[in-house]
Amino acid sequence: MSAVRGDSTRPGEAGSIRLTVTRGSVQQDLAGFPLYVQIDSVELERLRTEGLALDPCEGLRFLDASGAELPCVIDSYDSGMLRAWVRIPLLASGEDTILSLTSSGSGG
Repeated sequence: MSAVRGDSTRPGEAGSIRLTVTRGSVQQDLAGFPLYVQIDSVELERLRTEGLALDPCEGLRFLDASGAELPCVIDSYDSGMLRAWVRIPLLASGEDTILSLTSSGSGG
């Protein structure tokens, strides 16, 4: 989905990757929307260099803009590419939807 953008350079957000679904990406509000997310090796490597564990079994989490954890299913994590489905409580047509990927574990 071209409407999802990653922004890992946001100040004060060390240890996370910010994702934005831009307003207007959907024509109407969608409740409980399963969003497919794909994050490339460049972004994941940046998290590794910040000392975060990226093993899905060690606390890899998606959060909404308020910091609440979102349900997700890791589809695959191979060759440096993470693919996951994230349940978005409300994907609004008239405003950006912000989420982030973070890890609660520390890297080895």
